[in-house]
Amino acid sequence: MRAPRRKLFRGKLRQEFLEWFAATANVAWSARRVGIAYQTIWKHRMKDPLFLADFERALEQGTARVRAKMFETKAEARPTEIEGDWDAPELQDIDPQVGLSLLRAYGQDLAGPLAGGRPRKQGRRPRARAPEPRVRLL
Repeated sequence: MRAPRRKLFRGKLRQEFLEWFAATANVAWSARRVGIAYQTIWKHRMKDPLFLADFERALEQGTARVRAKMFETKAEARPTEIEGDWDAPELQDIDPQVGLSLLRAYGQDLAGPLAGGRPRKQGRRPRARAPEPRVRLL
């Protein structure tokens, strides 16, 4: 009897993970779906710059999907189909507090990041102090 072969996280397996991650924004679920430990994802993300770039793109897509789901209404009878290799699972209804927490955790708010990828600053915009009137001495 042969010993089981070790699963390497590259090629088709990596692509499948990224597809599921882009559809769900959920690392642990996507890793389980392709049959690997979620710790493997974090290890590759830390060591492989190409995977990090792919991971960030998939994360952006996944959080956009979560944001869109928060604003969907139940008026539409069936969802619009998205062409792809796998049918993305329908997201369950999201509690608004959980959705906002998820978006905050990923560093995004509902309006999205500013141009250049900088996050929006919190708080009130500073205002310039009104100039004091000049007094003329005679």
